[in-house]
Amino acid sequence: MAKITKLTLDGYKGQSAVEQLSGLDIFVGPNGAGKSSRPEGLSLALLGYVPGGPKQVGEIMKNTANDQMSVGITLDTGFDFSRTFTRRTSVSRTTGEENITFAESLTVTPSKGERTATDKKKRVEEELGDFFIHLDWAEFEAMSAAKKREFLSEFVDGSDDLTKDRVSELLYNSNTVQMLKQNNQEAYNVTAQMIEDCLATWIDGLSVDDGILAMLEWAKAQRTQWNAKRKDAAGAVRQLAEQKNKLYETDRRIAKNEEELVELEAQLLAAEKEVARGEELKKAFEKRKARMEELKVSIADLGKELGPADTTELDKQIADIKQQIIEVSFDTSEFDQQIAKASAELEKAEDALRTIQDERLQLANQIGALKAAAASASKTGGLCVVSRLIKCDKDFTPFLEHVRAENERISDLLKAQSQAEAVAQETVCTIKSQIATLNKAKIDTLRAAQEQQKKNDELKTQITSLERKKADLENQATLRANKHDMYVSELERLEHEPVEPVPDLDVTRLQIQGLQVQVTTLKAQIKEQADSRTTLINMQTSLLENKDAEHKYNAATTLVEELGPNGIQGEILKSGLEPLKEKIQANFDILNIKYPFAFRTESERGREIFDFGWIKNGEFVSFDTLSTGERMMVLLAVLTALLQKGTVGVRLLAIDEFQSLDSNNFANTLNGLKALYDADQLDNILIAGVLPIAELDGWNVRVLGGQEEQAVAS
Repeated sequence: MAKITKLTLDGYKGQSAVEQLSGLDIFVGPNGAGKSSRPEGLSLALLGYVPGGPKQVGEIMKNTANDQMSVGITLDTGFDFSRTFTRRTSVSRTTGEENITFAESLTVTPSKGERTATDKKKRVEEELGDFFIHLDWAEFEAMSAAKKREFLSEFVDGSDDLTKDRVSELLYNSNTVQMLKQNNQEAYNVTAQMIEDCLATWIDGLSVDDGILAMLEWAKAQRTQWNAKRKDAAGAVRQLAEQKNKLYETDRRIAKNEEELVELEAQLLAAEKEVARGEELKKAFEKRKARMEELKVSIADLGKELGPADTTELDKQIADIKQQIIEVSFDTSEFDQQIAKASAELEKAEDALRTIQDERLQLANQIGALKAAAASASKTGGLCVVSRLIKCDKDFTPFLEHVRAENERISDLLKAQSQAEAVAQETVCTIKSQIATLNKAKIDTLRAAQEQQKKNDELKTQITSLERKKADLENQATLRANKHDMYVSELERLEHEPVEPVPDLDVTRLQIQGLQVQVTTLKAQIKEQADSRTTLINMQTSLLENKDAEHKYNAATTLVEELGPNGIQGEILKSGLEPLKEKIQANFDILNIKYPFAFRTESERGREIFDFGWIKNGEFVSFDTLSTGERMMVLLAVLTALLQKGTVGVRLLAIDEFQSLDSNNFANTLNGLKALYDADQLDNILIAGVLPIAELDGWNVRVLGGQEEQAVAS
């Protein structure tokens, strides 16, 4: 599978843009902002028309005021193609009438030697497949049950285990046929023969579905035919006596009139051939004369326009634009090196700061210990430290002096450590500031490069458009020269071509008129006589075949019932829907839909219907009765499953007119679509709507409107 990474619009509905696609893309904006041109442009590029719109190039060109517009697509495989529509206007020198012609062309890159339009179309199909779904879910909802069935039936395979022999077995073993075999041997023999004749319509090579359809159509035709014959038999009895008296005279006159008709038709044919040849000679002469005059005018007109095309102004514009293109570099290695160096210095500074802080803490702990010892010595008051009941004359003055001196020394060290800590802290802050400045400069550099790259892309698009115009001018000049030479050669040939004289045909035409009257009159007589004879014979035969017609009508009716929707055809549809149902159910699981998906092909009364929906509390809930948001989620599951059945290279959903959903359903639908995308069920999702959208996880949102286009990528 492949992904569309870029959509290019040039002139379609007034839009010229290059859209970089992420796979999950949303275009929003007010009406008239051009959001619908994105999904429509995709469809136009892929199909050559917009679903639901015209397919003629002349009608498609009504979407632009220019003489040329194009739409293009780029895949992540590197394949690129564009579809260009062109309008050319010319004015006849002789009549002054305006002549407008339209053309469509394909361009593929990289080329594999494709030259013709057919070759290029095949190449596009090789890269992208030949099946695309453009979702207009409102239109789908408006379909009748029969239309929905017809739409989905295109993706249903016939039963793999059903063969022509198996169908024959089912027909012979049906209850109706077996009852005839037991109770009415004559009717059974007629039915058995009709079964064999019906099976013969299933020719070798047909699929199960086509084979069954061929048999069913034949059986319906037989039922209609034999129903008419069994009804005609009663009327034939009443008319038989009236026709008997005419039979003898009819047979006698038919033979004589047919002999006369053969002679008259031979004379008429010879005269008509003579006139026809004369008319052709006259037409050829007049056509040759008119063509020579037309060629002289065309040669004179083209002679005034011969010469190379003037592309000076276009060349100047192209050169000017090329000078505006600035090469862009995304190299940030210098910033990365400086950031790495500063980060290493920061690590060293932070280590030094932590060391100073640890040493300061140790000195503070020492002061605390000394103060505690001095306090303990001061509290003794001539008593022993072991027991206050014992006197002690120990003098702690030297110890207290030592504590005081040591305390002053450590306090001086703490002051020095505090100063060192402040210096280290300032160093850390300075380095962090340097790193932040470098990161900002790196980001600013990348943003500037991106902006310049965007400008370069826009300039390149302008260059491409101008180069196309230049090529068109050059092609027109070449075409004029080729036409001039061709017209000169044709005129010389016509001037030296021998001309056969035109005979006088007035007498021959009068002869033809007389013969035609005689032939028409005689044919009417013969037809009337033949019809009378045929009617009599048919009536006689109908009397004898009345019973046989009844048997054949009943046999044909049995075949129609056994092959139809309530018989074999219905069983094929039910079995064929099962694989599609499994794919849809898998998408239900991805979309977190709690109810099982279901098709319904038969009503509670056994009537043939077609519907789909889900099962809730053991009851079938139709798609048409679901809420707007529920219908949308079901539809996403169904259409995504259909994409798996098609021969597609890009699994695409292009969704327009999303404004029919409220904000809650809109959010749920977007979450469902992203779930399908994350589960690798879809390659591209492109949405157009008018609802305001904030940043969405995983989605590329573009807000269209006014003079600019904003891109919000999350």
